[in-house]
Amino acid sequence: MLLLLIAVSTLTSLGQQFNKTINKDSLAQVIANDLPKDKKEEFLIHYKSGNEQTKEFLLMMFSMPRSSKKQLIENVKLNYPNIVLLKTEYVKLIPKDYNVAIQFNPADNLISKPQSIDLKIKSKLNDVNVQEWNLTQQSLN
Repeated sequence: MLLLLIAVSTLTSLGQQFNKTINKDSLAQVIANDLPKDKKEEFLIHYKSGNEQTKEFLLMMFSMPRSSKKQLIENVKLNYPNIVLLKTEYVKLIPKDYNVAIQFNPADNLISKPQSIDLKIKSKLNDVNVQEWNLTQQSLN
């Protein structure tokens, strides 16, 4: 429960808000119908007993995109040459004294969040962490 409270407060502090045009109870029912019977009951108990922030958090977490292990393996097999090329070329662009991480985030209509890119840059020499989060496509042009 403490983890749930921390996660909810983190999302709130990041300015992410649940899309007000979505009917929460209807979405909860759709999510519950896709769960195994024992998990469905547990989900509905937590959902119904939660406050608005808890409900929104549960809906967001259970609505996240999912891939099976088989789908992930197929994707890597299909794109392996491009993944290796990207990794090779990317490493050439980063100075040896830095770590750079990029994460591409799809748009999320559930919390009214546009597509974005997380960029993290960290110096290996002095442990300085320079970060930019939620960059939009427009900010990169």
